Amino acid sequence: MLPTSSPIDAFVDSFEPTTEYRLSDVRLEIPDDRTAVFTAKVFGPPGATAWVRAWISNEELGGLGEAELAEVPIGAEISLRVIQVVDSSPELACIRIESERLATKHTLHYRFV
Repeated sequence: MLPTSSPIDAFVDSFEPTTEYRLSDVRLEIPDDRTAVFTAKVFGPPGATAWVRAWISNEELGGLGEAELAEVPIGAEISLRVIQVVDSSPELACIRIESERLATKHTLHYRFV
């Protein structure tokens, strides 16, 4: 990954959210060639919590690094630091919100290439 001088905010929906659970204001900073820092705002039903996952990947090897936050309060602004643990060029940066662990509600991605 090439370090960024300003945050990347060109994320697109991998699929439209079908429920109240969604992410907004998604940004990606790359402070060095092995670290991706995702930030976002978490939306969902009042009083609920959510899980948020972020990862970098490529077609050949799949996941190159991942991070997770559990039971995030709705309305929170979150930050996830993903460390690349596999030596390969990332093609995608992805983030998703889950209503409960592994129950995906909304996913966004940014394509590096």
